[in-house]
Amino acid sequence: MEGGATCSQCSVRQLKDNFSKKQWSLKGSLRKCEICVDAPTAPQSVDSHTLQQEVSDEVKSVVPQEESTQTASELVPGGGTCAHCGVRQPKDNFSKNQWSLKEGLRKCKTCVGAPEVQKATQAPTKVDPAELVYDQLVPSDYFQSEGRTQSWWVQYQDGFRAEQEWMEARGQKSLFLGMALDAESMAKLLFHTETKGFKNKLCFFARRGTDGDACAFATVDVDANQEQPCQLRMLLVAPDCQRQGIGLALLKVVVAQFGKLKRHLGLKFARCQDQENFFLKAGFTRIGMDDEYVYMARRVIIKGARR
Repeated sequence: MEGGATCSQCSVRQLKDNFSKKQWSLKGSLRKCEICVDAPTAPQSVDSHTLQQEVSDEVKSVVPQEESTQTASELVPGGGTCAHCGVRQPKDNFSKNQWSLKEGLRKCKTCVGAPEVQKATQAPTKVDPAELVYDQLVPSDYFQSEGRTQSWWVQYQDGFRAEQEWMEARGQKSLFLGMALDAESMAKLLFHTETKGFKNKLCFFARRGTDGDACAFATVDVDANQEQPCQLRMLLVAPDCQRQGIGLALLKVVVAQFGKLKRHLGLKFARCQDQENFFLKAGFTRIGMDDEYVYMARRVIIKGARR
């Protein structure tokens, strides 16, 4: 990244605009980006009850409510469960050869068609977050090949399977994995479909080089109301690249972008996931919790704005 510098705290190389004048004047080993400078300080003047309601109301699935409250088994009567990804799907999603196998052995077309990807996710891959390229891209510019779509789909299933199983065990909606869609349809749904009530969707990618494949993804729904929080919908790191700081680095890029836009950010995650400390590092604060979810927000303080 020409003309930029590496933050001494998060080790992410960023543009000069992401550093204050004071921090830019410091030596490289001392210089911190604006997010790391602000992160230790919790957002001020947050009406927790009001903001929790905003996040709770607005962080909704793009799936119609009557459909999303069904379990995977209810959504696919007469279908089968893939032995590899664990998702129950219609019969048409299995080849004739795979359908002839017993339940517990058959694999869906997606899992049969991407064996190399599955094997690649088994062993951890050493990745330096500072060497990745963090981009905000139009999804169609990234998903130009079927291979990339399939690779993301396998990573998504691995990343959210535990949450799906936890939700279904509690009789709650099974999120997108219970919809039994193929890789292309799921990518279109999560990256392209604008959620009702929101202005548009912004997508971020962490890639190995400007033309490389992504190992982390994030999507944010932008609320048309400037005073309402935008919603972080998905933050996904490839299983073989996790616990190396990549997710936090990508999240800080997202936070920096919405800081420049002077927009609040909200999110929720299932209580089965221990993610609160992770989001605290990027300046989010817990604003509420119910039986299923933890709600957090990062509020931008705008001078002279109505609180």
